[in-house]
Amino acid sequence: MSMLLILFASAVVLGQELKGKIENYEKGTFFSLRNLGERVVKNIEVDTIGTFNTGKIDLSDGYYILRKNNEMIYLYLKNNDDLTISFDAKDLINTVAFSGKGAKINQYLIDKRKLFIDRKKDTEKFYKVGENKYSEQIKTLNIEVKNMLMSKKLDDSFVGKELENLKYDYLLDLYSYENLQKFYFGKIVTPSESYLKPLKDINYDDEYLFNAIPAYKSLAGLKWKKAIEKAEDIEEMDLLFRSIKTGALKLDVLLSFYYGISKTPKKSEEYYKLIKAYVTHKEFLKEAKKLYENVKKTKEGKTSPNFEFNDISGKIVKLTDFKGKYVFIDVWATWCLPCLQQIPYIKKLEEKYHGKNIVFIGISVDKKDKHALWKETLESKKMKGIQLFADNSFQSKFIESYSITSIPRFILISPEGKIVNPNMHKPSDERTEKVLDELLK
Repeated sequence: MSMLLILFASAVVLGQELKGKIENYEKGTFFSLRNLGERVVKNIEVDTIGTFNTGKIDLSDGYYILRKNNEMIYLYLKNNDDLTISFDAKDLINTVAFSGKGAKINQYLIDKRKLFIDRKKDTEKFYKVGENKYSEQIKTLNIEVKNMLMSKKLDDSFVGKELENLKYDYLLDLYSYENLQKFYFGKIVTPSESYLKPLKDINYDDEYLFNAIPAYKSLAGLKWKKAIEKAEDIEEMDLLFRSIKTGALKLDVLLSFYYGISKTPKKSEEYYKLIKAYVTHKEFLKEAKKLYENVKKTKEGKTSPNFEFNDISGKIVKLTDFKGKYVFIDVWATWCLPCLQQIPYIKKLEEKYHGKNIVFIGISVDKKDKHALWKETLESKKMKGIQLFADNSFQSKFIESYSITSIPRFILISPEGKIVNPNMHKPSDERTEKVLDELLK
């Protein structure tokens, strides 16, 4: 009898299995399951009617990423999970639902994300406050999520890991205060020592935490990237980079240099030189060089590249149609939360400068399968101005010409078609109105 049990046990296939149904699936949409380092552990093949089944996957218990093109959600997978996932491809985050073994944990992760989005959606109320008020708000939010977690009565091993993840979620929010004041409002703030105290004794180069805890990964990556961005010269940037010990963290920071080329034009040359010094992959080097050359071509004072995109009615609109006017361009997408947070501020600018010599143009870089959602978003958000849909998302010629690798991105062009600012301040930034007031007086 014992031998039969041994034989039966040896025949059991361990691992996880993911299956499900995707509504509004369009051929060519790419789905994958990835580890926290964004390495693909399983490409997910979807059939013509939108169903998929990964079969058994032998993965360690832990957090993973389910990615659909530019969108992603976190999953937590345990051995022998048999998880059914269903969602609408037009709105992954708001429609995803789970059933089967592992469903309760993953439903909690989605509920947590929705709660974070809801509490932070009012940018001014949540972020445009002093450090004490902000600290109180993120503590309250952290407690709210912990209460949600404990009420779900989930597996003890997951709860232990998630409590650690929530600890770093709080610290990430704490650390981000200075960055977000600049990001949203153009404010330079220096947090007090007492405010920063919880961040003092954190080891930002912990290999286990970086590979296992999503919020720690984000915090550590942000800390190192910001330190390198603030470095005085390329020698200091290089020294900081070489001091990183965790391999996956080092790779994450190295990849960020690519985005740094366009996000921080004043240091684009330094980032490009660092990429050339540490990357051997020819295709990556080729793309980095292309990005760097485009940054140089779209500096202040250069003639802007043209575009030809369709508006909501299907009419072709060109940049050259607006010669003689200032053009304020907003590059955005329906899946980009920071983009959506800027909409009320754009509306205020449009209202303030109505009748002035300026036009406001929104260019969506959504994939083609989001075209209907784009139209719905324009209507539901009552977005005004001239709204266009890029012909090939981030691979559109105009988008590539400006080396746009992250959004939202704002561009200001003169009546003569010259680039006033290729990385214009956000509409929420207090400097934006000052610049426009001076130009349009």
